[in-house]
Amino acid sequence: MYFEFIAMKDPHLSFGFQNRIRKQYVSHISNKLKFVKDYCKENEIKIAIFTGDVFDSSTEDKWSFKKYRKNKRVLEQLTTDGLKLYSNVGNHDMFHGLEDSDNTVFGEMVHDNILNNLTDHPLIIQEDDKILKIQGIDYSNEKNIVLDKLRIFDEEDSNMFKIAVLHSNVTPYEVKHVTDFTYDSLSKDFPSIDVFILGHYHLGYDTQIITRENGKNAVFINNWNFTRVVRDYETQLDEHSPEFEHCSLSYDKIHKIFKFETKTIKVPFVTYDQAFLRREINILQKSKQDIFNFFDSINIEDIKESSKKDDITLINEISKKNGYSDLAIAKSLEYLNN
Repeated sequence: MYFEFIAMKDPHLSFGFQNRIRKQYVSHISNKLKFVKDYCKENEIKIAIFTGDVFDSSTEDKWSFKKYRKNKRVLEQLTTDGLKLYSNVGNHDMFHGLEDSDNTVFGEMVHDNILNNLTDHPLIIQEDDKILKIQGIDYSNEKNIVLDKLRIFDEEDSNMFKIAVLHSNVTPYEVKHVTDFTYDSLSKDFPSIDVFILGHYHLGYDTQIITRENGKNAVFINNWNFTRVVRDYETQLDEHSPEFEHCSLSYDKIHKIFKFETKTIKVPFVTYDQAFLRREINILQKSKQDIFNFFDSINIEDIKESSKKDDITLINEISKKNGYSDLAIAKSLEYLNN
């Protein structure tokens, strides 16, 4: 048995959405995806696994058919050389973070055979009596639900080589107000799972191997997220470096053991200041994000009908209609005046 795939954390695709805070989002992300596609073609890799959050927006009313088509075409372009895409379901793939993806954009991509749902249909590779199983574990804000799913997977045939793909905040050590699970807790509680591929938490760590008391290794793959999103405020100063993991599994017939190997592949990317408009991000932070909802809510017909009104009157009318805060109004006026 020999099997290769790549694992990519949280693509957060948002083609077709307004990006007042990004510089040339389309070209930046398209270039990174082209790098992935070319790498897979050159290395004859046919499987790409996402760790959830394939898409960035989980709000149903922000999606349109046009936006859906744009993001679908991007994923279709990845698959033109025979690359198959798999993913579990992240919180941004569920509308409003609810544990259901059947009627979401993620679910439609599965229905259209663009994505394969790694939770409902795990990837199983079998050769003779040797079995590899890659099981998706979806996001849940209830940790017990995640633990129950891991427990079920852990209790399956102990002769399988098991890879769990999680969308939870898993960290090498406890991070206050962040960590759902640590490496130690998962390696001890689920002794028959060989590899944990981790998503949701955007910061990246080097691949780590923990040797359990039973002598069986637990491998933790926890890369930087593929698409830098503006809410990653802690990574503004170019600490962030997008990457994906090249994984291979083989079976050593002489020693009768599975051999799992990984290699971290760095993806070319632009600096923070090349990617984002710093001043707009500062406004976004200060206004607690509703300034951009405010601008997005403005209907062009309202503007035409109110063309004789001054900015202050118009903004006050729109904010009253939509219930926006005084701070958002003040920052909107500041934005316009400057």
